[in-house]
Amino acid sequence: MKKFIFVLFDVLGFALKLILLFSLAIVGMDLINKHNDEKNAANK
Repeated sequence: MKKFIFVLFDVLGFALKLILLFSLAIVGMDLINKHNDEKNAANK
């Protein structure tokens, strides 16, 4: 039973890391897009 709990925690931790990475990637893309928009607006 203990082993099952450890595996569960392991899987949860892995899922959390994936979610964190995914959200960071989305935020990063958003920031890059905003930066490019500002550059384009300045060039017009």
